Amino acid sequence: MTLADAAREATDEALARLVCSGAFGDNHARSDLIPDHQVEAAAKMIDSTDICVRLAGWRAKDRKDRGLGGRPASLGDRAVLVLFVLLALEHSPLLVTRMAETVSRRLSEKAKDLLGIDPAETTEKDWYDRAWRTIHAFLDVVDPFPAKGKRNRLLTKAEWTDVLATRDPVESARKQERLDWMANALLEPPCA
Repeated sequence: MTLADAAREATDEALARLVCSGAFGDNHARSDLIPDHQVEAAAKMIDSTDICVRLAGWRAKDRKDRGLGGRPASLGDRAVLVLFVLLALEHSPLLVTRMAETVSRRLSEKAKDLLGIDPAETTEKDWYDRAWRTIHAFLDVVDPFPAKGKRNRLLTKAEWTDVLATRDPVESARKQERLDWMANALLEPPCA
């Protein structure tokens, strides 16, 4: 067994223990505080993947000569990914509303600090808006089949034809590679 195989096996076992420990329930619309150790475990999982580093690099590459624009996000990619992991592990729906509820009501001050969330900031509605913006900024980088501004309703045949006509096959292929890498990074432990 190689060192990489041993590391992979150890990570698999640790994740299996975490998921099967019963620490994550199956309740929906929960209002109980998420224990700090669960937030830390989810953060370690995301941090071990380098997804956030890659996202920043992909954004910079896509931006080319344009500046960042706007103020820094109040809810970063890492925080949103950790929140998705926490919701998934407790079998809650992966909805922006649940993410906003979690930030507003279910994280301790220590957990918010760990995720880079200012505990004094804003309302649940504002957290919804911030999570939504972060998720869509994330999708802009990895969505191979974008439908800019048209995912919130059923499109007419003419609108759908326009969406398909505006898609660049080279860009779609590049974003599909990114999405595949991210999915694999979340499913497979990093090799040592």
